[in-house]
Amino acid sequence: MEAMLGASQSNATCGSIVDLQTQLRDIFQSRVADTHAEHTSVTFEIRATAVFEVPMTGIENEALENGSDIDPSLGGTRSSAALAPVNDPVLQTAIARQIISSVGEVDSSNWTLRQILRTEQSWNFAYMCKDSWEAWNHKLSRTPAKTLSGEWSEMAGQDPIHTARPAFDCRGSVRIAFVKSTKTINVKYEHTPIHKTVGQLMELLAPPPISSVVKSPAKKAKEPKPKISTSSKKRTNKNSLPNGERSQPKRRRK
Repeated sequence: MEAMLGASQSNATCGSIVDLQTQLRDIFQSRVADTHAEHTSVTFEIRATAVFEVPMTGIENEALENGSDIDPSLGGTRSSAALAPVNDPVLQTAIARQIISSVGEVDSSNWTLRQILRTEQSWNFAYMCKDSWEAWNHKLSRTPAKTLSGEWSEMAGQDPIHTARPAFDCRGSVRIAFVKSTKTINVKYEHTPIHKTVGQLMELLAPPPISSVVKSPAKKAKEPKPKISTSSKKRTNKNSLPNGERSQPKRRRK
């Protein structure tokens, strides 16, 4: 099974977001190109000593100031602060948002939050690739498109809903877990970073246009001459006289 999905990588230790990006780029060098991509499965462990420069909204800053376990006056936020037990994962959400944004800069993909889950040991954030089959199906089920009959008859008979669907599933997912027991932030990356819709694939594989052939005008067939029968020829020759003289009628004897 791993041969089909791509060899799974062992957990890689990272000291910062930049370190994570560098290791992910190194993996892509031998696996991803413009025309093909292998499935990548890898887990990164960000150490508790890592420092994040996390941009915060006004609401998030207010929530952090009210928290007793976090000092918002610190210039950077250590991942150890995000591992502290809290009921409202404001800091964890901001760090997870920064991590997924950094991942998107490397694989040129767009990610959307699918689920936030709390367990005894960690806060878990699940993201899915916006170009995956799961994201397309989820969007379609929430807002089903209504296409009028005949509205797309000029597009080679193709339904725009189905031409917009992924031609193949990239199976893109990223899970970010703030684990207290190991004092690490685990980033599990699963993705085949290549995307094409059905419409794009149809344009790519469309046959070249047929060149117009100039046809020369067809030659008219010669009409066959009418054949004269031999009997009529003999009759004509008998009645005809040389030098164009006319035959005179014979006189009847009295």
